[in-house]
Amino acid sequence: MGTVRRGHQRRRRRLRTFPHREKSAPCDPIAGVRQSQQEAERLPPGAQEQEIRKLSTPVLHRAATAVFGLALLATSGSAALAQKKYDTGASDTEIKIGNIVPYSGPASAYGVVGKAMTAVFKKVNDDGGINGRKINFISYDDAYSPPKAVEQ
Repeated sequence: MGTVRRGHQRRRRRLRTFPHREKSAPCDPIAGVRQSQQEAERLPPGAQEQEIRKLSTPVLHRAATAVFGLALLATSGSAALAQKKYDTGASDTEIKIGNIVPYSGPASAYGVVGKAMTAVFKKVNDDGGINGRKINFISYDDAYSPPKAVEQ
């Protein structure tokens, strides 16, 4: 309890040293805007307009920057979509996917996974493919042997 009291006394000393801290407003973001508006209303009519312009300028800059950024993003995005460059194994009509699974050998039980994947891609192709492109699923047996998997 003594430490709390000491901290309180230090704070009071700081407030006495810096009197402007005693007048600080509560932490309300809108309070600063209201205070600025009230100060602008006390000014003569011509000065009011200038003060309002000063207050609204940062907001306009932020809005203009956001609009410019969105416009730049929209124009660069449409150029990227227009390009028809695909990686190896992909084209406008087909997507090639490769797989190596032990259909034989000591781990042949995992061959069921490869057969299930083949069935899934067959169903996808029967349903029309992916965005109109068929899946060419290529699956090889490595017999659970690393040297055989490397030569594939």
